[in-house]
Amino acid sequence: MFRMKNTERPEYRLIVARLIEARQNAGLSQAAAANAIGKPPSYIAKVELCERRMDILEMKELSLIYGVAFKSIIKELL
Repeated sequence: MFRMKNTERPEYRLIVARLIEARQNAGLSQAAAANAIGKPPSYIAKVELCERRMDILEMKELSLIYGVAFKSIIKELL
């Protein structure tokens, strides 16, 4: 039985798309966002390309840095 990776799931990709939009609306580059959380720029790039999976706490941290409510990022999943 084939099992889809979490990063391939439509729900995960929707969250990533909302985080990308929030980062861009905040006027932050990938490097600036990564620096704000103490990670290398490749971290944000891989997250946004769905090459790296985030846990819920990382998602929440990014939403706070981007100045958006975490609930607005995950609202379709609630």
